Amino acid sequence: MTGALPKESERQPPLRVRLTEPGPSSVAAMEPWFEATWRAIFGRSGEAVPPVPVSADAWSTAAGTGVVHRLIEVEVGPIGLLSYTPGAHRVTIHELATAPEHRDRGFGAEAVYALEAESGATEMRALVPVTNGLAVYFWLRIGYRPSFLTRHQQRGFTVMVRDVVTDGAQSEV
Repeated sequence: MTGALPKESERQPPLRVRLTEPGPSSVAAMEPWFEATWRAIFGRSGEAVPPVPVSADAWSTAAGTGVVHRLIEVEVGPIGLLSYTPGAHRVTIHELATAPEHRDRGFGAEAVYALEAESGATEMRALVPVTNGLAVYFWLRIGYRPSFLTRHQQRGFTVMVRDVVTDGAQSEV
């Protein structure tokens, strides 16, 4: 035994979540918690919260320029939502939230880790509305840092960034 640390993949427990494409039955399952979840993305102030889409179905089928919508699912079904713009080297997360009864259990973080692994990107970004201070702490806890570079700025958002090494291990931040 050399005393070497275990590989990153050996230290992390397996993810409990999977990212899935919205379908008719999973979108219907979102309806009871969709509005509360949508509002949580933008924080508690209520200012600058865009209108809630008419329904979970409207959210899942919204025509966005290159935006991908995914559901965060566990054994009981869909418990959250995630939208992002994929890229060859950079992924930008626009929305991440879990249903109120499933918050504070690590599912959001696991969804981000699953997206990082799936995407193969070397840079991950999350756009966090400035009205949602709690979300900034969430992103800090999972290894993201605020970026104040001009190329990252988006009005009304704090841009959280993490560089990811191509073999799947996180780089030093």
